[in-house]
Amino acid sequence: MEKNEEQLKPAGSGTPLGDIEYIKEAIDKKKSDDDALTKIHGICYGKPGQKASRKKALRAFNGFASASEAESKVIRGERDGVLGPRGSCVACW
Repeated sequence: MEKNEEQLKPAGSGTPLGDIEYIKEAIDKKKSDDDALTKIHGICYGKPGQKASRKKALRAFNGFASASEAESKVIRGERDGVLGPRGSCVACW
């Protein structure tokens, strides 16, 4: 496995986004270079990701390793205008 792939492994214990039908459909409807997917990938993984694997990585995402990491990501998302109050997604779907 390449170094980049190891860094993008989901670390949480929640349900992968791709297993939630509504979210999976929303991700699948967007183009890989869509600005919302790029921003959400950046929040989830810390970088925008490669166009070819961005949707796959988002479908595999199942949460953050710790509550403090999740809190910092929500704060970043609110600051960047992607997430609304308490982590609700305003720019995604």
